[in-house]
Amino acid sequence: MGNWDPMNMVPAGCEDDLHLILRLSTCTFLIKSLTKCWLFQVVRAASPVLLRVITLGAFLVYCTIIVMYPRPSVYTCTARIWLREIGFSLTYGALMLKTWRISVIFRVRSAKAVKITDMNLMKRLGIIVAIFTVFLMIRTLVAPPIVIVGRTADDLKAYLCRTDWWDHSFSISQQVDFHRFLFLKTAVPLDM
Repeated sequence: MGNWDPMNMVPAGCEDDLHLILRLSTCTFLIKSLTKCWLFQVVRAASPVLLRVITLGAFLVYCTIIVMYPRPSVYTCTARIWLREIGFSLTYGALMLKTWRISVIFRVRSAKAVKITDMNLMKRLGIIVAIFTVFLMIRTLVAPPIVIVGRTADDLKAYLCRTDWWDHSFSISQQVDFHRFLFLKTAVPLDM
């Protein structure tokens, strides 16, 4: 049977394909559920526009796997970086802004109601995505990604996108931002 692994009951090498199909179908299901159930009060209270943006960002991050499926080239390596970073900025930015709005609403000590609309948050999210886009344009113009040939001990070749300090700096900044988000989320008072 060739590459059949009897322990997993899945042909060897197909695990990534199955995970990709599962992830993309989950994103599609979430988008359809949000559009179908947007009249429910729970979904309306959770900002359906921002929920769709979060799902779109996750979809873009998962699309990096599709882009890297064929043999890598400069274009696919660039598309991988752009999809990953823009997807991250959409998902993380929308989550951060939703949490920020809740934090602002609950921190107000006066009787005056604070109104932060979804459109206000979308403008701020546009600024976040624009900042990421500027950094990505600089990264693409200054140091476009390079395809390298990796070799195994058995002298098998694999074409890979080279990671450089730009990729590492983006990853570090994402981790720093994620830890700031966790701190912000735990700093919001949950008791009423």
